Amino acid sequence: MSKPQIDERLKEWATPRQAEYIDAIIKFGSIRKAAAQLGLAKQTIDHGIAMVKARAARGGHAPGHFDAGVAPGYRMGKVTVQRSASGVERVWERQHPEREKLREELIEFVANVVDDVRGMSPLVDLPDYPSEDLLSMYCFGDPHFGLASSKLNGGEDTELEEADRLTRAGIDSLVNRMPSTEKAVLLFAGDNTHANDSTAQTPKGKHQLEVDVKGHGQSVLSVSRAICYASVRALENHDFVEVWVLPGNHDPDAAFAVAVAVSMFFENNDRVRVRLSQDYLWHLQFGKNLIAACHGDKVKPIELHGILSNDCKDFWHLCDFRYVWFGHVHHDTVLEFQKTRMESLRTLSKTDRWHKSHGFRSMRDTRAVLYHADHGEISRVTVNASLLGG
Repeated sequence: MSKPQIDERLKEWATPRQAEYIDAIIKFGSIRKAAAQLGLAKQTIDHGIAMVKARAARGGHAPGHFDAGVAPGYRMGKVTVQRSASGVERVWERQHPEREKLREELIEFVANVVDDVRGMSPLVDLPDYPSEDLLSMYCFGDPHFGLASSKLNGGEDTELEEADRLTRAGIDSLVNRMPSTEKAVLLFAGDNTHANDSTAQTPKGKHQLEVDVKGHGQSVLSVSRAICYASVRALENHDFVEVWVLPGNHDPDAAFAVAVAVSMFFENNDRVRVRLSQDYLWHLQFGKNLIAACHGDKVKPIELHGILSNDCKDFWHLCDFRYVWFGHVHHDTVLEFQKTRMESLRTLSKTDRWHKSHGFRSMRDTRAVLYHADHGEISRVTVNASLLGG
């Protein structure tokens, strides 16, 4: 069997630990075998190698780049094509590392911070008699950890600790009221942190945000800990928990870093799976149910039906019940189109001056939904923020 195509020269840009990953891959023949020999999760080595490749690319070393497209850690920018009567003569590609560098730095930050507690999640006893025919979905819309505002400046009184308290109280209330099922999905529907980085601006529009003075790092850590807490609570009620930390327009890069931190905490626990994906629309099949989610900032709700039918064409016809959850708008909306229900989530978060001055008002809650494998949604539990002292 041929050894994996990994460039040993990458060690020039690797940390000592990452160099150990590269040596193990070369020695044992695959990332999976290297992870087993080192006693690590495969995704840990995947992340480490991805960071090395990105660092090497910024240093001018990206073998295979012109065959594969964009160099690791970069995004394609402007492309200039020089043509003549005989056809294309030259092509200039401009590639930019800014966003990819930011994501790498965020991931490296959380990896270093949580390294002491990686694989240290508590091992909770399995619940008694969980139902195999039911799936529970816990839905948290736009938590906005790191938002800080006050009535004095035209917003509502809130800070980082408030988001943590409401999230923990919300999952406590939902878990206590939901039945025991074999599987559960814990959905955080984007804008998990109020800011994507320390600039405290929205990445696309560059709008200045009201953020907690404790800093962006504390926001990332706080939401990571809250999601870990929520996952452990869910384990008390379910055999397996899948965690979805979706990217939003406020946190397109920070969301992935948060997911990495949570996944490291649960490395020792095969009952928790943290989905590490950079897809926009996530989905799963459960019996005759197709359940999907995205943040909702990039496409209109009506378009989600068509996108989902294309992405899930192999089993679309098997699903009599189709549900899409999204956040972003902070209030209830429901659209049903050809047996696909597209529903937005409220948030437990309070609001800031900008949203309040522009007339945005919405009720605040979190919810959990129960799906039957053959009969679709059969019940739901809603917890209002006022019940949680919010």
